[in-house]
Amino acid sequence: MELIVLVAAIPILTVLGLLMIVALFWIEMRRMALASGQADTEADQRQ
Repeated sequence: MELIVLVAAIPILTVLGLLMIVALFWIEMRRMALASGQADTEADQRQ
């Protein structure tokens, strides 16, 4: 019984890990895009 649970847990944990990596990467890209967008608007306001 434990072997079945262990074998089933491996792909589940792999998928969760990949989803977490993708989510963190996506959040970081959005954060950088928002930061550069805010910098652009501030530069436009100064001109």
